[in-house]
Amino acid sequence: MEHYAAHNNFNGTVMVVRRGAVLLSKGYGWRDAHNKIKNNEHTIYQLGSNTNQFTAEVILQLDSKGKLGWKIS
Repeated sequence: MEHYAAHNNFNGTVMVVRRGAVLLSKGYGWRDAHNKIKNNEHTIYQLGSNTNQFTAEVILQLDSKGKLGWKIS
């Protein structure tokens, strides 16, 4: 992610959890590029409804590859 953020190809926050343990929680890229404020793990993003289809597609792709686990409590 560092590489992509350094080349302006990713702006966001990544969280990786395995078996309930957080392995990575980090923001990449700019929250406010004009004022040089970086993203962090607490950055709040304003997302429009047009992002839902992309999120759904990524989830379906990961699930079809067996890379997601589901836990119902």
